[in-house]
Amino acid sequence: MRPLPSAAGIAAGVLALSVTAVAPAAAHDLRTAEGRAEARARVAGYQPAWLHADRSTGAAVPCVNGRAGDYPCKNVDLLSHLPVSALGGGTEALSMWYWIDSSTSREYAVVTRDNGVGFVDVTDPVNPKYLGNLPSHGGTTSGWRDVRVHRDTAYVGADGINTHGLQVFDLKRLRGVTSPQTFAADARYDRIGNIHTIGVDPAANVLHAVGSNTCSGGNHMIDIADPLKPKNLGCYSGDGYVHENIPEKYAGPDTEHTGKHITFNYAVKNFTIVDVTDPRSPKPIGKGTYPGASFIHQGDRTPDWRYVVQNDELISTSSGSPSFVWDISDLDNPRMVRTDRISGMRATRHNQYNLGNRMYQGAYNAGLRIHDSSKLPGGYGEVGFFDVHPADDSSGFHGAWTAIPWFGKGSVVAVSSIEGGLFLLRPTGAARSSAAR
Repeated sequence: MRPLPSAAGIAAGVLALSVTAVAPAAAHDLRTAEGRAEARARVAGYQPAWLHADRSTGAAVPCVNGRAGDYPCKNVDLLSHLPVSALGGGTEALSMWYWIDSSTSREYAVVTRDNGVGFVDVTDPVNPKYLGNLPSHGGTTSGWRDVRVHRDTAYVGADGINTHGLQVFDLKRLRGVTSPQTFAADARYDRIGNIHTIGVDPAANVLHAVGSNTCSGGNHMIDIADPLKPKNLGCYSGDGYVHENIPEKYAGPDTEHTGKHITFNYAVKNFTIVDVTDPRSPKPIGKGTYPGASFIHQGDRTPDWRYVVQNDELISTSSGSPSFVWDISDLDNPRMVRTDRISGMRATRHNQYNLGNRMYQGAYNAGLRIHDSSKLPGGYGEVGFFDVHPADDSSGFHGAWTAIPWFGKGSVVAVSSIEGGLFLLRPTGAARSSAAR
């Protein structure tokens, strides 16, 4: 475990950006033997039929008797499917985010790929429309790309490419597009090279790029108040390499911290909470870990700010791949209160986001998994699933990368599948969120 630094160390770490290359987590770093082995495992596991799968649009496929067409399911219908080949090219779909145009109410999936970003109008989720491609900066390719949207602007980073920087794209350019386009970025922030993941605090107009070649792999904070002119704000390097983070304005039960801008950092061996109200002088608040922590990867909180559900990307056992539940009612002292497994399901758990009383998780080979988050810490039962990778549910890095539950006023979930592309799904019955309208 890497301890939090001294106050002097923190002060020194935030005065200037460190441009020294650091060693990001090996499981996701093409510069390490482990990262290259992971990439080779992905390629070896490809199924050509998946890479060239036909699209499924025009009619929903209900989940009946545990199947929606070729896909195992429970309480989740298939609305449509676009393969990677229909998303702008490349061989892999990766991370994804969403944009809901406040002027037109149209909805868009922003899907990253190994060689760029595809924009898809999903306003009609049964008939999604591909609008165009933003190529990777310099024509580069990476197995790890991330995107976040703030207001009407998308911000794109890529790992393993030290010259990529942060691409900036004005999403309003998608309005009125009638045939697929190849777009150029509107701007590029070049005070950073490779980026593993991105978080945005919308209330602060601050973007956090983590897992990069700056800030010892920690939080590189960027002012995006002027969306096409990002400006450096500072670093938080007290956690070392951070794999994922979710920054936001705190509005939970710990009144000591009400109104502060904080970030939840998932830092491989530790889950940490940091006060970033002043990006030039961030302060650690709380920190936790657990025996056997292997790769504390990502998580999300419940709406009441009392619990965070977190995954560990490298733990999978015969008794199931676990989710870990933290009690965060006291930010200074996050406590592990539950470990939950689906018996016999060894698939690696990946990115997850909560909406209302449901947690939506991309679980690689096991596809979309939906959990009841309303009974925490007493229970965390699975209430639905849709397996975008029906070949197997073993551990490994195929299938569902992420699940985005905010389309269709909370009634439509978009899943990016590494080999399969974009799936638009509708949870039903017990899998439907209380926040869906």
